[in-house]
Amino acid sequence: MSVVLRVPDRGQVSLQEVLHVVQEPGETLEPFAESLLTFAGELSKRLMAHPAARQFPDVVALAYWMRPTELRRLGERFRSRLDPKVVPVARGLVFHVPPSNVDTMFVYSWLLALLVANRNIVRLPTQTPAQVELLCDVLQGLLAEPAFQALVPTTAMVRYGHEEEITAAFSAVADVRMIWGGDETVATIRRVPLQARAKEICFADRYSLSVMGARAFLECREEERVSLCQRFHSDIRWFDQMACSSPRLLVWVGGKETCEDAGALFRTLLAAAALQAGYAPQISSVLSKEAFAFSAILDKPVEQYFRLGNALTILRLSSLKGLDRAHCGAGLLYECFADGLDDLLVFIGSKDQTLTYFGVPEDELRAWVRRAGTLSVDRIVPVGQALAFQAIWDGFDLLHELVRHVHVE
Repeated sequence: MSVVLRVPDRGQVSLQEVLHVVQEPGETLEPFAESLLTFAGELSKRLMAHPAARQFPDVVALAYWMRPTELRRLGERFRSRLDPKVVPVARGLVFHVPPSNVDTMFVYSWLLALLVANRNIVRLPTQTPAQVELLCDVLQGLLAEPAFQALVPTTAMVRYGHEEEITAAFSAVADVRMIWGGDETVATIRRVPLQARAKEICFADRYSLSVMGARAFLECREEERVSLCQRFHSDIRWFDQMACSSPRLLVWVGGKETCEDAGALFRTLLAAAALQAGYAPQISSVLSKEAFAFSAILDKPVEQYFRLGNALTILRLSSLKGLDRAHCGAGLLYECFADGLDDLLVFIGSKDQTLTYFGVPEDELRAWVRRAGTLSVDRIVPVGQALAFQAIWDGFDLLHELVRHVHVE
């Protein structure tokens, strides 16, 4: 059996050669060791400076996320959450299976594991998006430099098809397996056994939504409303609204008339934001979206239909009861009115991940999370930050999941 070893760039190789890379003798590092921070900071710097990176906002966002000051803050937060009697130690070898619909996710997953001193095998997408190739080229160039030769055994990025035998070979030696994908991907890979003491972290299908205070929206200055709608549109535009944290439902909180007024103004400004951003889904996506919308009108509690060109379709719901999590992406948004946050309790479930918000006090959101209990979403962030990756994701504190906590009494 063979795979393409992309980083380090060695072409078609055997599985044994991949395992040899990550099992070579190397420096024993502590989580957030200075050499790891220096390496990540240099990677960020080179991505920021790369002329091709400017074509890809997701690559720029990644480079910004891994800038040195932010990673040092990440390290400080990691250490602050440790018990004084605990020594954090890398779990060992992490096998990453990133999603195919978010081109930069493999780097986020890999970097978090690397920062806490793990070695890594990363399965790259079988397709070769330009972002993935750019990231691999920059990473390959960095690891080839003498200053970072000691870190070569930390990383093997490979490309192969859906051969279960290859996944099984990597899983058999992994101390952690991280699966980023839908329910079907998770179920398929979970059939492949792990070592008895290995850990598995899965990120399955999720659903996300947004909540806005109608009165707060109407009372904003015009420029604030415009900026808010631009940020909201950014949350739904990237990845064609198919990322797990992309909002697909907007809930207006307030009296009916106030919500009506807020919704009407919001639609106008959101359509303008889409036009300004040049958002133009493929015609096939537009046709699929309209077919989905017409089906939803027949099967779900849809009371109004707003088509804002090819970019956006908004379906007003009379109730959240009867709404499932099926969605087509491409700029389709459900909308409904609520008297308060507790109206969401009939809808929220274990599939729900991110809630973006505007015009709702933070203390109300915290109290609502406590009332929702086990049914609460995993993540609540301001509008515009739906796609901003964080080390706490899907309810997992990933840095702490990726280390062993050695108790020393």
